[in-house]
Amino acid sequence: MASDLAWSRTGAGPPLVLLHGGGPGCSAEDDFAEVLADFARVRTVVAVDLHQYGRSPSVRIAGPAVDHHAAAVEQLFDELEITGADLVCQSLGSLVALRLAARRPDLVRRLVLTGTQPVRGEPEDSRWDLGPRVRTELFGPGEVDLTRMRRLMAEAEWSDPTRIPDALVERRLATALRHHAVVAGDDPTGRGTPRPLDDVLGAVRAPTLLLWGADDAFATPAYARTLAGLLPAATVDVVPDAGHHVQSERPEPYRRAALDFLLSA
Repeated sequence: MASDLAWSRTGAGPPLVLLHGGGPGCSAEDDFAEVLADFARVRTVVAVDLHQYGRSPSVRIAGPAVDHHAAAVEQLFDELEITGADLVCQSLGSLVALRLAARRPDLVRRLVLTGTQPVRGEPEDSRWDLGPRVRTELFGPGEVDLTRMRRLMAEAEWSDPTRIPDALVERRLATALRHHAVVAGDDPTGRGTPRPLDDVLGAVRAPTLLLWGADDAFATPAYARTLAGLLPAATVDVVPDAGHHVQSERPEPYRRAALDFLLSA
């Protein structure tokens, strides 16, 4: 059966795959809108929407969500004949990339990962409750509107809420409502279950850059440094004055660090 993941391709050169975060309404093209054109100048950029996000279908997920998403991306890679790709990923997308790299090392050359929590950290450095809580607040009683979406993004994703573009809030809300029936609120029945990746991190051989916001609300730079110690070949680069979505809020230092890392080998 053919893959049903939505994807787009632009640019020329070796493959660079974008995987988005797990916030309501996220998509690859929106999460990486500020840096996509720069990446496409040097690479063939494939922007992939996971199930329940962007333009991909809202299929219900049974079992661990990260395993489901990794298997779906693996199928897409095989269909597109992608091997040895660089993956640039946000949050949930980073979990998927780690799972894929451990499972199919032939598919992954290098990883740039931002704001991901594959293992539980110290309470002061890692907030596992934040994602479910803001999702519940967005889809709680009353109208799901732009005010709620902006509040979610301000609390969880950006260091300076005044920088959040109105157009991005509007697109995120429209996409979130499209998938509302399956992923609304704190109902976990359609979203799949959490799965820590303690058991697979040691198998991730791809050189990895943990490109982190200094003000990430989900996991601090201290968490990123701990995570780097669990991966066979990882380094950490912290971007000041940036939250969870570094590539949106501080695109220039993000672009520079990501491309320096990817083009150095």
